[in-house]
Amino acid sequence: MTPAFIAKETAICCGINAAFSLGFYFLAFHGEEIVKLGRGAKFAFDFLPQAAAVGFFSSFPPVLIVNHRIRKGKVAGTPRPVLQIFLRAIAIGLISLAVFGSAGFVIVQMLDGAIGFPMGAIVKVLFGIAVAAIITPIALNILSPRVVDEASRRSRRDRQVTLSASFSDGPAGDKR
Repeated sequence: MTPAFIAKETAICCGINAAFSLGFYFLAFHGEEIVKLGRGAKFAFDFLPQAAAVGFFSSFPPVLIVNHRIRKGKVAGTPRPVLQIFLRAIAIGLISLAVFGSAGFVIVQMLDGAIGFPMGAIVKVLFGIAVAAIITPIALNILSPRVVDEASRRSRRDRQVTLSASFSDGPAGDKR
C-alpha cells in the first residue's frame, strides 16, 4: 500500500467518523442548550461508545476495501478471510475504547461546569476525527492483507543487483 492510499483512506474515515460523531451527538443531546461536564455527566460517558465505534469503523471498512481490491485482481496479494478482519476490527474497537474512550471519559469527569450545545458538538466531532486519524493508518498497516507492490519489489531487486555488481569488481583501481 502506498502512503497516498493510506492518506486517502484516513481522510475518508475521518470525514465519515466526523459525520457519525455529529449525528450521534445530536441524537444523544438534542434539546439541551447546555451540556454538563464533571462527575456523572452523560457527555463524559458518551466518549466510551464513541471511541469503540470510531475504532471499529476506522479499521473494518478500509481493510475490507483492500481485501476487495486483492480479490478483484487490482492489487497483488493474498486476501484474508472476512471473519478474521471483522474479529480484529472488533479488537481494535475495544482497544480504542480502553485507550481513547477512557481518556475522554476521565478528562471530562475532571472538568467542572458546562458547555454550550454547539461547543459539545465541536468537541465530539474533533474527538472522532482524532481517533480515526490515529486508528486508520495503524489498522491498514496491521490488518490489511500483505499487498505485493511490484514497483518496490523491482526497485529492491535492482538495488541488490547494483550492490552485488559493485562488490564483484573488487577494490577500486584493481584490474584483475
